[in-house]
Amino acid sequence: PFCSRITFAGPRPTSVHDVVGISAINNTAVNLQGFTTRGIDFEAAYTLPVGTGSLNLRVLASYLYDQLFSTGLSGVGGAVNPPVNYAGQPGPPAAFGSFNTSPKWQANAFLTYAQGPFTGTVQVRYIGSGRYMTVTPNGGVAVDPSSPNYDTTNPDSVSNNHVASATYVNLSGGYKFFDNRFEPFASITNL
Repeated sequence: PFCSRITFAGPRPTSVHDVVGISAINNTAVNLQGFTTRGIDFEAAYTLPVGTGSLNLRVLASYLYDQLFSTGLSGVGGAVNPPVNYAGQPGPPAAFGSFNTSPKWQANAFLTYAQGPFTGTVQVRYIGSGRYMTVTPNGGVAVDPSSPNYDTTNPDSVSNNHVASATYVNLSGGYKFFDNRFEPFASITNL
């Protein structure tokens, strides 16, 4: 694919034995990397009256089934390395650090009660389980004990590559004064 970037001085070579001069090489940057994300987002909300106030429930969730990254670099024998799927890695960012990894499941739920000048919200945030790393520090795809390729002598083998799911609860509330022009609020995160 890079031969078109070469300008030959004379006819284009037809075999490796042809001797031809090169008059120019276009060496502008080329982006060989590819990044594809696929998933499904869900959202639902419901509000109902409660006395003189209202109660609102809102749920946001996402399922990430592909987070493919292709370096475009050649592997063994000159073949292009296949893309690596980072979906399901809720741990640290990928080794090249150009994007944030993500678990397969994430969700946020908000329950908000409002009455007159008062508003209070309980938020529950869920981060699904997954694997700690997709690519090992030496650049290979991580292999865990569930894989038939697992071997304790393989530098890409990781004995425990599991990250447990986590749920966080946050509280917040506010009260409006002076015809809704002033609203002090408080919040507690990771309750």
